[in-house]
Amino acid sequence: VASKTLYATASVEYSSCAASRGNLVFSWSLAEAGGRRAVVLTGSSNELPIPQGTMVGGKAYALSLSVGRDGVFSTAGASLTASASPLVALIAGGSSRVAAPDTPDLSVDASLSYDPDFCPPPDPMSASAACSDPGMAFSWQCAT
Repeated sequence: VASKTLYATASVEYSSCAASRGNLVFSWSLAEAGGRRAVVLTGSSNELPIPQGTMVGGKAYALSLSVGRDGVFSTAGASLTASASPLVALIAGGSSRVAAPDTPDLSVDASLSYDPDFCPPPDPMSASAACSDPGMAFSWQCAT
């Protein structure tokens, strides 16, 4: 899920017949899959944290790892597809309203709703405006 931090971890064991067992060099790469293959993240330890928001929901990525030392390396790779996170609907005052038949206007405020792949969760203790996603639209239905 694009809105969560993920961790790729490499576990390496030396062969029982290895002559020496020195420190290994790790080289990670996360790139967009397809023609351009733009690298979006690199790392150099046995674990690669992939912070939330690094990958975009619906896009494919190629994760590769090279491990070795003294000019001898082994490589591995995996294909990843980030899934879009569910939208978060936050309606001020709760999710239901009761109104008399002669109520002229009924107001519903969902301005704190957000797409976690586009915006971080709103901070209720902050006076700053919530993140605004221009691609998000709201629609309402009334049940009587």
